[in-house]
This record gives sequence, structure tokens and C-alpha cells, in this order.
Amino acid sequence: MELCDPDTGRFMMRGHLSPSKRQEFVEAVLLKLHEVVVALEITAAVTAHAEIFKAARDARHVMDDSEPWKHS
Repeated sequence: MELCDPDTGRFMMRGHLSPSKRQEFVEAVLLKLHEVVVALEITAAVTAHAEIFKAARDARHVMDDSEPWKHS
């Protein structure tokens, strides 16, 4: 429903017109991706897959140091 234009009643088939809404959607995807990386990291730790654990941990650290999680 986020892509439904309330003025025309039609769907925005080429993406949302509002830059702030597009940014909100990108951040929502990044937050879900972060959850997936954390799940991989924990699963690898529990199953003793050291190489996957390290790769997931490193990826999470890169994500933690970037937007939207970056703290000034």
C-alpha cells in the first residue's frame, strides 16, 4: 500500500515519489539484512563453523559502523 498514490489512486510502478519514504524503505531492508547477518553469526558460532562466523562477524561490524546505525 505504500506505493499507492492517494491523489491518483494508482500504484507508483517506478518506485515511491518521496525521497524520505525511499530512504525509510532502504533502512527497513538494511535492518532486516542486519538481522540475517546476526542469525548467521550465531548459527555459525553454535555449529563451530569458524570461517563463516568470522565472515559474518566482520560483515556485522562493517554494518554497525555504517548508516543507519552510525553514531556521531
